[in-house]
This record gives sequence, structure tokens and C-alpha cells, in this order.
Amino acid sequence: MKKIIFHIGLPKTGSTFLQKEHFAKCCFSGAYVGKHAGVSRKNKTMLSLLRYLDANEESKEKAKQEFYNGLSSLDGDLLIISDEMLSVDTEKRSWQESLRRISLLDDNKHCLIDKVIVVIRDPVKAIYSYFVESYGIHSANRNDLLDFVVKENQYSIYKYEYSISLMRRLFGENKLEVYSYEDLISSALGLASIVEIMGGKVFNINNKKVNSKIVSAKGYTTNSLSLKERLRGIPLSIWFVRNVPNKWYGWIADTLSKVTISKGVEIEYLNEKEICDLNQWLWGRTQDYLSFCKNNVRCVP
Repeated sequence: MKKIIFHIGLPKTGSTFLQKEHFAKCCFSGAYVGKHAGVSRKNKTMLSLLRYLDANEESKEKAKQEFYNGLSSLDGDLLIISDEMLSVDTEKRSWQESLRRISLLDDNKHCLIDKVIVVIRDPVKAIYSYFVESYGIHSANRNDLLDFVVKENQYSIYKYEYSISLMRRLFGENKLEVYSYEDLISSALGLASIVEIMGGKVFNINNKKVNSKIVSAKGYTTNSLSLKERLRGIPLSIWFVRNVPNKWYGWIADTLSKVTISKGVEIEYLNEKEICDLNQWLWGRTQDYLSFCKNNVRCVP
């Protein structure tokens, strides 16, 4: 039976940086399985997990067994799993369904979830940054940030009173560990502190940015828009993707993502009223990010 530590990196909390610069390079007592792992068996195991998360009700048990088979082929008793796709909506599933299915992997026979490590960030800053990154997906329907945030399920993951409470119910209070992005980057090791929290050893403290955007005094500039992103904003395309067999989905998505149809767009920083309205949506009148962190976030060692 494999023990697994899941890193649930919410969008715009340094997940790509950790995966590329640390998880794939550092020394763990177990194996790292996830983005940038760089070993074919590990990649196949991660892909089998994503297929399980995407599977329909009729095929999900078969997909789960394929993931278990992939686990058994890897060396060691402990695995570290990290991928941004664990916490984002796709055409085939919501982030809530992904986490629910991950929790069901813990069967005390094939797999034991040892820890679930979650990194959160000031949600106003994270939402703005994620809106810029995903602008191409939703610009076909609407381009107002507040309107999009309120209506799209993905952004509910930043309502931490809801999302962290959901994770506690799914994984249990003792297994869930929540850390703040702000505490991590201000620590001696920076974001790499997560590696030591997972029991690994950091050989090189590298704090360079990954996925940097063009920045001006007015705001951030989005990436160029691909045909895949533009089609994702069209209802008929969403229906097609949900019904296309998984064996074709990867090839189709990869092909469409290589077709660029427009350049980046500058998205202005939020003004004071927008920030106030966004905080009202996030917290109501109960608390704010700092008070939430005080009561729910662990100290960085």
C-alpha cells in the first residue's frame, strides 16, 4: 500500500514554480509524481489519475483501478503528487468533484492519503492574477472581472470559508494542512519551505519567478489567445469536449492550443471599489483574509 502526500496548489499560489524548480529536483523519502516529474512511469501514473478524475460514472471505477495499478509499479512506499489540474474546473469536472474523487482513493488497501497540503493566497490578488491568466477562456462571453468571478464556479475556491471547510470534510482535520503563500515567501527558504514540510531536502534555494507576465503601471498583460482557449468559451464546444472520448481529448486539445488567434490584452489593476465589492463577495461581513489565516493557517517551520 502506498502512502500519498497530495499538494493541492490553488491557482496562482506558486504551484508551477514548486513543481518545476523543487519537487522535480529535490530529494524526498518517496517519489514525486506530477507535473515536470520527467519519468515515463510517473507521467503515466499522473495521467491515469487525471483520467480517473475526468471519467464518467460508468467508467470511473475502472479508471481508479488503472491508477492503483500505476501506483504499484512505482518504487518506494511514499509518493508526492502535485498538479494544477487537481484544483481547477475542466470541461468534464468541477474542482469540487476532483477533490471528492481524490478523497475516495483512500481505501486503506491500495492507497493511504497521509497528508493534503494546501497553499492559499490573498484571494483578491490571486483572483486578479488568475483572471489575467485565464482571460482567453472567458473573453468570448464576458470581460468584466467581477461579473465573471461571481458567475464562474472556479472562483469559489477562493472563498476559503467554503473551500477549506469542504476539504476538511473530505480529508479530515488531521490530514489537512493549510499554509499561506505570504508566510511561505517571507520565510528563509521561500516557497521551497513546502519541500521540507513534505519531508524533503532542499539543495538549492531558487526563488525566480515562473510564468511571469508583462507588467505596466496600469496592470498585467494576458498571454496570447489560442484557438483552444477561445473555443472553451463557446457552449457547443463545451458539450463536444464533455462527450469526446478521453483517448482523443489530449490530441485535440494539444493541436488547438498551438493555434494563436490574437495577442495579449492589458488588464487594469482593480480599483478601490472593485476590491471592496470583491471582498464583500468573498467574506460578507464576517471576517477578512488576515483573520481567516490567523485561525486556520499553520505556521511555516
